[in-house]
Amino acid sequence: MSPLIIPDDVTVITEQLGTKFKSWIVQEPRNILFKQGRPETGENWAEVVSAKLCGLLHLPHAEYRFAVWRNRLGVVSPTFIPRHGWLVHGNELMLKRIKGYNTTQKYNLREHTLRSVLAIMMQDSNRPPIGLIPFSGAKTAIDYFIGYILFDAWISNQDRHHQNWSFIVKKDDSMHLAPTYDHASSLGCRLTDVKRADRLVATSQERGVLGLF
Repeated sequence: MSPLIIPDDVTVITEQLGTKFKSWIVQEPRNILFKQGRPETGENWAEVVSAKLCGLLHLPHAEYRFAVWRNRLGVVSPTFIPRHGWLVHGNELMLKRIKGYNTTQKYNLREHTLRSVLAIMMQDSNRPPIGLIPFSGAKTAIDYFIGYILFDAWISNQDRHHQNWSFIVKKDDSMHLAPTYDHASSLGCRLTDVKRADRLVATSQERGVLGLF
């Protein structure tokens, strides 16, 4: 797949969330997010490969494609938020559930537990993702979120913090689980080729993949 070449003079809106260089490219019919992977990592290909794997599983996901903008190598992802809709991140929902919840701290939050997150998913008003391809056994928001967690385990995604899961609020105020997104910390993309090859053959649980089975 050839990368998308983005003109230098496009209209952009800076994205404040996250620690990487990100900008929204303004275009019709959908704005696209340009995100630059960290140098000397495989974060860009991790996003693209993870999205392809989600597609094979019919798991609702953000789309990713390689892109180049102003000599920066990265990926682009069209917004999955419908017109007149907006995104509510997990940290906002956790604050409504837990008084005094720290919405700014991403990691090592004792309150950000699977039990608390699943309690939010199980609320009757929360619906499954928009435009999903339904399959047997998956009907509710919690069904699909559990699919996200299992997918994280499969690709060794280590970044499911409280801003990496969210709900879409539509114009009619209905809330739908957002697609899974931001898999740039998966597939051993920050390891060297030598270390990745070693992990594939190592049999210990501490160092290898085979040791887990």
